[in-house]
Amino acid sequence: ARSDTCVSTVNGNGVTALLPSSSIVGLTTQDSPKIFAYIPPNNAEKAEFRLLEEKSSKELFVGQVQMPKAESGKDSYKYKASVVGISLPANAVEKLQPGNKYLWALMVVCKADNRAQDIVVTGIVQRVDDAY
Repeated sequence: ARSDTCVSTVNGNGVTALLPSSSIVGLTTQDSPKIFAYIPPNNAEKAEFRLLEEKSSKELFVGQVQMPKAESGKDSYKYKASVVGISLPANAVEKLQPGNKYLWALMVVCKADNRAQDIVVTGIVQRVDDAY
């Protein structure tokens, strides 16, 4: 079967945000939480993560995501399936403020010269007071 995407869809699971099933907003008490997503086997050029403040759309962080390389000769994909944890560097991002919502996006870049073909998954994280 021919596929026009650089990401495997054989098992029916595409790039997936790992969020609580009971809510579309992931809550945290941390000012620099770790964000998790599942990336299936792929031949992407790279993966990129962006974090924006929801109200202002101000971009707070952009970074590359490390994907584990597949064993050469054993797989037809460059990178193997994995759950990636994206840490927000304390020195590269404003701290998340209690009560504010933040939109994050993980883009698997199939062709750097045509970003319209990116495979994108998004989520929302909100920092709550420690006493929540």
